[in-house]
Amino acid sequence: MKITNLKSKSWEFYVKVLLVMGLFFAQTGFPQNHIVQVYGTITDTAGIGISWARVSFISQANGDTTSTQTDTIGDYSIQLVLTQTDVEKKPPLIPKRFQLYQNYPNPFNPGTIIEFKLPQVLHLKLTVFNLRGQIIKVIADGFYPAGLSRVCWDGTNSNGKGVAAGIYFYRLETEQFAEARKMLLLDGGEGTIGSTLTSSRKSLLKSKMLFQETFTICAEKDEFYPFVEENFVVTTEDTALEKNVILVKKVTWQSLGFEDKLALRLRLYEPYLYVCAGSDGLWRKDIKSEYSDWEYLGMADTTLGDYRGVMDVLVNSENPDVMLVAFFPDSGTAHGIFKTEDGGNTWFASDSGLEFHFPPPRDDETYFEHPAIFLQTPYDLFAAGTKIVHTNNFGETWEAITPIDAPVPIMWTHAFRCHSQDTNILWLGGVSVFCSPILLFSTNSGVTWDYVYLDTIVTVDNAVYSIAFDPYDSDVVYVGLLMGELIKTTDGGNSWIVLQLPDSAAYFRYLVEDETQSGHLFTAASSTAGSTIMETEDGGVSWIDLKSPNDGEVIFMIYDSEENALYIGTRSGPLPSGVFVYK
Repeated sequence: MKITNLKSKSWEFYVKVLLVMGLFFAQTGFPQNHIVQVYGTITDTAGIGISWARVSFISQANGDTTSTQTDTIGDYSIQLVLTQTDVEKKPPLIPKRFQLYQNYPNPFNPGTIIEFKLPQVLHLKLTVFNLRGQIIKVIADGFYPAGLSRVCWDGTNSNGKGVAAGIYFYRLETEQFAEARKMLLLDGGEGTIGSTLTSSRKSLLKSKMLFQETFTICAEKDEFYPFVEENFVVTTEDTALEKNVILVKKVTWQSLGFEDKLALRLRLYEPYLYVCAGSDGLWRKDIKSEYSDWEYLGMADTTLGDYRGVMDVLVNSENPDVMLVAFFPDSGTAHGIFKTEDGGNTWFASDSGLEFHFPPPRDDETYFEHPAIFLQTPYDLFAAGTKIVHTNNFGETWEAITPIDAPVPIMWTHAFRCHSQDTNILWLGGVSVFCSPILLFSTNSGVTWDYVYLDTIVTVDNAVYSIAFDPYDSDVVYVGLLMGELIKTTDGGNSWIVLQLPDSAAYFRYLVEDETQSGHLFTAASSTAGSTIMETEDGGVSWIDLKSPNDGEVIFMIYDSEENALYIGTRSGPLPSGVFVYK
């Protein structure tokens, strides 16, 4: 009985001690963890989920980082741990230089901790190598905060399997710093520490209770621009929060050369990209060959100005050595279309019937009906200037179709398009002899034309420079004008709206559509602030800035839907500046 009583009193004593300790720690700031679930989706600008994107939440108070990856449809879920204590957290000390510390413990089994300090928020990579220099695992790859951070390696490779015992190296790399250190794994095998960033708290915090914590969110994947958002607040009252992120795809412009000439128009006849270079003639480049050079095909006339000479080209699909060029001379009696049958070695005039003077609106001006642009459909080949001619034998003979019925005569045609699904639908745009915009359309292959009155929509002193279509709805048409307006119709031209672009000061628009996706277009804009190229996938509601590869004004652009490649010709200042491709 005495022994039993002693045991009973002993247990009563231990219970009292535990109660006292609980009260003591509650009063002196023993940490209490609060877990908040943050979830969301990482998408691109088209709303498509991005798989295997890295998402990190970096505490702005102490630099602790919690990371995860999205799944195959772009969803992620992560747990943030908030520690309530009795003291306010002090801001971390920011070092003045980079520091990579020796891992600890070392030697280790199965896991070890690697510490480093950064003088500012930076993107870094921390990689483990073996003695042969082979990569074992990348244990950190992303943005990390200024100050001290810790990363754990659990002794596993990139496949999650434990590696053998031995000597390994870890290397920290940023744009400004790189350093490596050695470490020793004793027994090998799969570790238990984990490969996420551990807490950097070293002591209990002792002051008033902490009810919220502020994080910096970083999301990234190689082919996208990194997303960084500061001041994401999480409180102890939260249990679950949704945070969605949109990543913008990186712009990858590649120069194709042609820096010393002006690319007035581009045409793509695979495997060649053709450039109409005005007074510098006709050129082409094999874009399927990595090391091909530009090939000169003739028709240069250096006595002409930059915007005269070769304006457009058509290549015979059955025989690429047979080509036609629209040629703008300096004389009203000169020929306007030339043809070659030997790949450009020799050229001869192909009389289109457009080589005569047009009555001038004023005594001191004269305009010519030389063709400026070609249009090819499955059944006809058209050339347009102040009127339209067509041929069904690739320039052997030409005939004029019904003259364009417009309130004012056309001085110059800048855009001539047919719809890809219904080639009977033709749209033509340019400028009148009174420098007002001209826009017409035909639904019967040019037999008759309807005139679109733009006076109440756009500025009078203007010109239609480009026309684009919705590939699956012929009633949806986009029109770009010289002086900045970008307009759209959804009812075949009966009514129009003006689309708003980010750069409202732009004075030039150029348009090209994706023939495989509704609402997907590219436009070029220039202003006093510079030039840019923008992309929309929702018919002009929102735009993505693709930047300009050289801040040059875009003279012409074409889009290859099959290869997802955008080709542009630019100029910078008074001099030509080259051809580029964006993929």
